[in-house]
Amino acid sequence: MSRAPPPAAAHRASPLLLIFFTVFLDLLGFGIIIPVLPFYAEHYGASPLVVTLLGASYSMMQFLFAPLWGRLSDRVGRRPVILVGVAMSVVGYTVFGLAHTLGVLFLARILAGIGNANIPTAQAYIADVTTPENRAKGMGILGMSFGLGFILGPALGGAAAKLGERLSAGDPAALFTQTSLPAFVAAALALVDLVLAGWLLPESLQPGAPHARAGRGFLSPAVLAHAARTPVVGVLLVVGFLFTVSWANVEQTFGLLLERKFVEHPGTPEAMGKAIALTTTALTLVGFVAAVVQGGLIGRLTRRFGEKALLASGLFLQVVALALIAYVPTELLLYPVLVLMAVANGLVNPSSSSLVSRAAPPDEQGLTLGIAQSLAALGRALGPVWGGWLFERDFHLPYVSSAVVMLVAAGFAVTIPALVKVAPPVEQAPA
Repeated sequence: MSRAPPPAAAHRASPLLLIFFTVFLDLLGFGIIIPVLPFYAEHYGASPLVVTLLGASYSMMQFLFAPLWGRLSDRVGRRPVILVGVAMSVVGYTVFGLAHTLGVLFLARILAGIGNANIPTAQAYIADVTTPENRAKGMGILGMSFGLGFILGPALGGAAAKLGERLSAGDPAALFTQTSLPAFVAAALALVDLVLAGWLLPESLQPGAPHARAGRGFLSPAVLAHAARTPVVGVLLVVGFLFTVSWANVEQTFGLLLERKFVEHPGTPEAMGKAIALTTTALTLVGFVAAVVQGGLIGRLTRRFGEKALLASGLFLQVVALALIAYVPTELLLYPVLVLMAVANGLVNPSSSSLVSRAAPPDEQGLTLGIAQSLAALGRALGPVWGGWLFERDFHLPYVSSAVVMLVAAGFAVTIPALVKVAPPVEQAPA
């Protein structure tokens, strides 16, 4: 398939740098929303379970669309899929800021979920422009964009919420409020991302490169069975799914947990401001530590210990962190546990992505990463429902149960071969 050459300006910059910047702006907008999302939903009468269902709706769209975007990127290229996803994010954030009912909030998160389902395409982009030996470092750079998005995003979201509180002067009908202004800022950043990516980001999939065979349904039993028969991929898909279910079990209730434990008179406007500020601080710390691990350490750690060891170690560390976080008695003691959790995530995410990309056949990078991302999205859709249901009964239970599931994932991880070579040819995929 012929493609127009990328803009000349793009040739003067590293493709890794460009995809890093594109994903960073995308995740910056996502990070802005996180501190205000649970409290925005509570403002319109959502219970903890409904708050988690709101998060689940976003992830369910990623579950449905990630393999579709990944497969489409194998056929038409990575660049157009990335651009369409960013454009949908602009729409989703704008609708979020204009929402005045729970129903519109759900619509906004559904649109944003469809757009942000293009993350496996960014992972495939990294796989296109790196060698197998350097792929972990490339995935670490992508992970660093996630980390930086979570450092600056929540901080910017918290600042926008504070400004919105002042601009609205207590008027809930104002356009810019404590909960709407962060969404408009996220929409503006996504628009900047769309313009810059459209101008600078080159296509990474070369003309004439092999692409995934047509005729397969995405995440059908046949496609899953085909992926699972590829050496190592099946175990990695199980590990990734369990990790995400466990993590999502608690992440959607994290702000509510902090509100219940460390904020007086939850549910009042004053308490909402304090809860947003506390959630912002906690998430900024997690993002900073994860960025340091993924962007500055993961390459050296991988060369010394291997991806399998880092993946298993990160999972075991996460077991400890999740078992501790609900029981910390003071806000001061919360932060060391958050650091441990961030280190664990910084080890798990790039190691898992690198192993999957190295185990996948070269002509199925986008599809395989899309399946992995879709299973992770399914975990993020199921985990919040489980976590919200448990949270309404006892806010300790989501975290204890997550630690147990994470331990099972760690058990599977230790069975993965220590070194994954480029995958050998596999049998014909099912039609």
